[in-house]
Order: sequence, then structure tokens, then C-alpha cells
Amino acid sequence: MNVPSVPNQERWEHRLPARLRDLGRELVEPVCNWLEGDTPNGLPSLLRFVGREHRLV
Repeated sequence: MNVPSVPNQERWEHRLPARLRDLGRELVEPVCNWLEGDTPNGLPSLLRFVGREHRLV
């Protein structure tokens, strides 16, 4: 059984959040682009979701 060394494990744990964030962006970006379509100016500038307001930038 191959057990990672402590420094390698710490390095992996340190890099994990950034890698997960990048993966999430790669997965969500095409969906957002598809939803936006060819008329981004036709979208509302303010969205309400679960009682909170979000401004599109």
C-alpha cells in the first residue's frame, strides 16, 4: 500500500480548494453561457433567489 508522506499530503490538502474551485468554474461556465444566449443585454440586471438579491455584472 502506497501511503503519502506528510509533506505531500499537506501540499495536496493546500491545493485542493483551488482545484475544486477551478473545476466548478469549468463546469458552470458553459451552462451560464448557454443561458445567456446571444442577447446578454436582454437579461435583467437584478435577480432574486431565495429571498436574496443578486446583481449581474
